[in-house]
Amino acid sequence: RHLAPRLGSGYPWWYVLEYPKAGGTWLSRMVADYLRLPFPQHSRLPTMFSCVIHGHWKHTPGLNNVFYLARDGRDTMVSLYFMRMKAVERQKFSSDARHKRTYESLFGVGFDPADIQTNLPKFIEHEMNNPRDCRVSWPNHVETWWRPDDPGIACLKYEELLSDPIETLARCFEKFTDQPADRDELAITVDRFSFQKMTGRKPGSEDKSSFLRKGIAGDWVNHFSPDAVDVFKQYAGASLIKLGYEASSDWESRLT
Repeated sequence: RHLAPRLGSGYPWWYVLEYPKAGGTWLSRMVADYLRLPFPQHSRLPTMFSCVIHGHWKHTPGLNNVFYLARDGRDTMVSLYFMRMKAVERQKFSSDARHKRTYESLFGVGFDPADIQTNLPKFIEHEMNNPRDCRVSWPNHVETWWRPDDPGIACLKYEELLSDPIETLARCFEKFTDQPADRDELAITVDRFSFQKMTGRKPGSEDKSSFLRKGIAGDWVNHFSPDAVDVFKQYAGASLIKLGYEASSDWESRLT
């Protein structure tokens, strides 16, 4: 994160950057597969070779070959909630105990992790004010990174990857090269890393214990209450509209 802006295009790194739970690991695997590059994960030392680097960095000027992946912030909050509650119930790692203390303080000792409709409004507010994984909130992250006119950044959305992965990836690769993307090779890559092949489940078939929980877009309508909508609007409604996820702030009618 500190070396990359200084080395710029002089070092052969490719970057997949996102706010957590936007689908960055999935995208990183596809980028690395298509480019025939390694995808080292959780490295604590600089990777001094050409590879795909995945991160949640706040906006970092001076980078090239960046895939910035955005996702509807409401789905992001839902996905984050399930990931954190899995840690609360798992209690295997030191970070799990920290999450348990945090959410017991927020919701009360003995709270029900499965009661997402009750807990989500406070969870969203806490996440906006105390972002843990990338030091800035979802609206700050997406608004500072979403720069489609920057020649070093290819902006794409999780929802585009779901609906038209080959053309979405081709558009991004073609921004960084002077030649057309190989769509036949992209089709192989997309198939190799499809949700069904990675999980053995069809998209929409939920496994709350899995890092790849559901693999769909728009699941927020099944979990947001009117209170959760109000909290999200307060902190990030303008950003949601700015990125084109909503045309207005009238979202309650879509709740199930």
